[in-house]
This record gives sequence, C-alpha cells and structure tokens, in this order.
Amino acid sequence: MLLETENLAVRYPNGALGIEDVSIQIEAGRIVALVGANGAGKTTTCRTLSGFLRTEGAQIVRGKVVFDGVDVTGHEPHRLVNAGIAAVPERNKVFSNLSVREHFLSAGMHRSGAERAEAVEFGLHLFPTIRGRMKHSAGTLSGGEQQMVAIIRALVNRPRLLIVDEMMLGLHASLQRPLFEALETIAGDGTACLVIDESATRTVTTAQYCYLLEGGRITAHGKSVDFVDTDLFGITDIGA
Repeated sequence: MLLETENLAVRYPNGALGIEDVSIQIEAGRIVALVGANGAGKTTTCRTLSGFLRTEGAQIVRGKVVFDGVDVTGHEPHRLVNAGIAAVPERNKVFSNLSVREHFLSAGMHRSGAERAEAVEFGLHLFPTIRGRMKHSAGTLSGGEQQMVAIIRALVNRPRLLIVDEMMLGLHASLQRPLFEALETIAGDGTACLVIDESATRTVTTAQYCYLLEGGRITAHGKSVDFVDTDLFGITDIGA
C-alpha cells in the first residue's frame, strides 16, 4: 500500500476538531476519491497529508500517516514532497506575479534537470494550451488554465502521490473532461491520485475507490461501481 492513514484526528487552535476519524488507503497508480459536503473536513485532510496544517496552527492529535511503509505523520511540506507527495490546494493555486515558466522552474528542486524537463513536457502533453502561455503571468490566465499550471507544477516534483483538492471548484463544467482525463493519464503513468471533491458526479466515476467524509469521519467507502446510481453521496446524477 502506498499511503495509509489510521484514525486521523486534527485539532485547531480554538479547540475545534477539523477531522475526527479518517482512515484511508491508496494503492500505487490508482485514483481514489474523497468526497463530502462543505465543512466535512476535506481540506483539513488535504493539509494533513501535504504537511500544511502548521500554517493554521492545527495539529494531529491522534492517528498516523504512513507513506510507502514510512511513518510521515506531521512531517513538513518539503519533507513530504521529497518523499513523493505533491498537492494542488483548493485556493491560491498559483503566484499571480510569476510567469508560467517560472512556476515550473521553481518546483522539483530535489530532482535532476532532466527529470524536471521530462515532467514539464509530460504536463504540457496533458494540457497543450499551456505551452503557448509559458511567458504569461499566471495571474492573467483563466481559472481552468491556472488549475492546469498548478497540476503541471506539482508533477514537476515527480510525485508518487498527487493530491488535488476541489479540482473543479469555480470552473466551467466543460473542463471536467480534460482535467479528469489528465488524472487518468497521470495514474496510468504510475502516479496515484487522491481527488478531494464536494461534487461526486465525475469524481466517483473516474476513481476506482471512494471514501465519503461526513462530520470529520469516514462513514462509507468502497469501489466506485458500488456507488454508481445511488444517492449515498447526496447526489443523484452520478454517472452523468
């Protein structure tokens, strides 16, 4: 198993629990969905797995995170990136004053130049429109293009696990197909993907395995086919 979390609980400085009991497993090269309503604890889970809890003064109070057999509970972001975990956050995906090229040059410093160049080329193959935006400031791009840049930048780290938080948030539905097809290609290349989303429609049908997060707890999980055409996720158009 590539990633395992066991009974994770996270507390914020005000005493509130961000998540209370989150146990998930992700195999190499697989796409896994973590879905739930707003406030369920999805972003807290993302920050726990990517090491950014400390930016809000939150801390893990129970449970552990094991990546490729190594306990990485509470590790800082740079240590997790070096270990093979890269995350695309829900918001603030890009630095508006940096060019697209500069975004890619600033990532993957622990990798060789050849590895980074190969990863950028792979990302540009996934999202061809970005090739013509390399000199543009990221802040001038559309929301969909910024999401694409953020994904490519994460890929420059050559991760074994890519975490994408709310991939479709604020984006037009027409972007579902290219973004989710890109995830399928990424997983097919051997990188596991954890997709965190409030809307389960395309996420569930793309993933091989799904977890439902409610009130900071995993309340249901199973193969995606087990949830197609059900209202377990509170959405009736799964499979559309």
